[in-house]
Amino acid sequence: MRFGVLYEIHTPRPWHERSDYERYWQCIEEIKLAESVGFDQVWAVEHHFTEEFAHCSAPEVFLSAVAQHTTTMRIGHGVVLLPKAYNHAIRVAERCAALDILSHGRLDVGTGRSATTLELRGFEIDPDDTRPMWEEAIQILPKFWTEERASFKGRYYDIPRRTVLPHPLQKPHPPLWMAGGQQASLELAAHYGLGFLHFALLDPAESFNYVRNYKDKIRQAQPVAGFVNNQFGAFTIGFCGEDEAEVRNVGGPGALYYAGERNRVQGAWEKAYGTVPESYRHYQNQTKKLDLTAKDALPGLLNIGSMAVGTPEQCRKVVEIYDQAGADQLILYMELPYLKHEQIAKSIRLFGEQVIQPYRAAPARPEAAGDTARVS
Repeated sequence: MRFGVLYEIHTPRPWHERSDYERYWQCIEEIKLAESVGFDQVWAVEHHFTEEFAHCSAPEVFLSAVAQHTTTMRIGHGVVLLPKAYNHAIRVAERCAALDILSHGRLDVGTGRSATTLELRGFEIDPDDTRPMWEEAIQILPKFWTEERASFKGRYYDIPRRTVLPHPLQKPHPPLWMAGGQQASLELAAHYGLGFLHFALLDPAESFNYVRNYKDKIRQAQPVAGFVNNQFGAFTIGFCGEDEAEVRNVGGPGALYYAGERNRVQGAWEKAYGTVPESYRHYQNQTKKLDLTAKDALPGLLNIGSMAVGTPEQCRKVVEIYDQAGADQLILYMELPYLKHEQIAKSIRLFGEQVIQPYRAAPARPEAAGDTARVS
């Protein structure tokens, strides 16, 4: 199992004129540190209007800078939004190809459709259009990356024969992923031969079923360009503290606050639209299941391993759960709200040196059926 770190570029108030400048460069320093202590990949979100929560509105720019400050870790869109008003599919193809070149072929392209009313309404996108728009775009990307001249005609796109330049360095194209938290998304990812980014906070025992279902269904994949990215990425919140007091007083509050913010930005459907669109109902239900106001919320979540928040020994136990589940990558969100840059860096270093490195030194589990593979 590999390890990734996810960045939202969380920038809490009070702001000053250099708040974003300082946080962007702090993130780059944290990512450089993560690479040096054993993390395999960095992922960057795309969010708009999400004050404090995420200031990463131009991930292609941020990741280009990250690529110049790292040498071994893979660079991932986690995710680029594919509804047309956010990003035209051809512009995504062009930007990703350029980023793949500038990262020396280290790019992974995670894709998604957006799950917040704040962003959908701001870009005037009908929630019912997001999934079919994504589905057209996910066919356009590999087609224009692998064919010298290509065209596409669908409900949302009518692209005449054109050549997209530059072409990506990786052949046939950078690995493609889809983000989601429900069974329908998992099945769609498997159908198109995409890696699955399971961005949901659940009892990790549930991940066993998700991984099993994904690995089973991707055997019947029908990828557009004949390239199957058979990888399951599991997401969790991460903090590694020296002792339980540091976990309880520093990491725990930051982890709970971040989980609460995720619920807030993803859970305003009735207020925005009067109802919850069917394809987004799962996310609304998930936010309601996670009671972060309960007195025992933190101990309860930590005891079942929903968060990799703890001492090195406790974090290693959570890693073992996802390893046994067969996840190909564990993706941690470690830039917790209201933690100082130095506290985040310390947590990253501890996790790398006392969790990842001992894990790597231990005997490996038998290889799961399917790292990146091609099909005819």
